[in-house]
Amino acid sequence: MLWVQLLKRSLFCLLLLTIPQVCAAATVSLDAAAKAGSVSVRFEFLGGAMGDRMKVFVRKQTAGDMTLKVVPGTLFLPQGGDVQRLAAVQLKGELTTSGTYRRANQVTLRSGDERGLLIEV
Repeated sequence: MLWVQLLKRSLFCLLLLTIPQVCAAATVSLDAAAKAGSVSVRFEFLGGAMGDRMKVFVRKQTAGDMTLKVVPGTLFLPQGGDVQRLAAVQLKGELTTSGTYRRANQVTLRSGDERGLLIEV
């Protein structure tokens, strides 16, 4: 009988752990969201002595919440032939209004939101 009570308690705890995940925003890679038209994207490259970085501004184009992540190795292909291709190493964080960034490995967007991301390339 004790094992039945333990099993019920374990299942209840498991249920409590999974409920917030059902309500959470869907996590999508930046490239998949851009290809699907869920976000519009504009880029600004920042070279520097401490490593190359790129500002990416994304605007949510669809209803509902969406969590964006940047997959290492994502290629950013220029429209013109005079700019080199860049590959993402990692998302460094979200740009702040004070000109710095807040470390983050993903960013949640709400309908109509525009956020600036700092990506290491």
